[in-house]
Amino acid sequence: MAMPEIVVTNSSGIDIKVVTIVLPKNRIVFDSILNKESSTIYYNLSQPDGSYKYTITFESEKIIRGECGYITNSEVGKVFHLTINNMKEVTCSG
Repeated sequence: MAMPEIVVTNSSGIDIKVVTIVLPKNRIVFDSILNKESSTIYYNLSQPDGSYKYTITFESEKIIRGECGYITNSEVGKVFHLTINNMKEVTCSG
């Protein structure tokens, strides 16, 4: 059974110090994502309904917070993408 995953892609032009994503039942932390790189973390299938709440801290100490997407229980094989573009805007899909 394929666990759901979150993929964070940094296309911001600068390095990211840390990305924290809060799920209804988990807190996921991505350490240091270099510019033009991606990082993936798998998470627990058992989740109440909710959204993905993110905090992105850049090496420059600029912080972006937001919420997007929808999460529910037992999303086998789901891949949720969070992308930061060169305008420091966040897009989500999946």
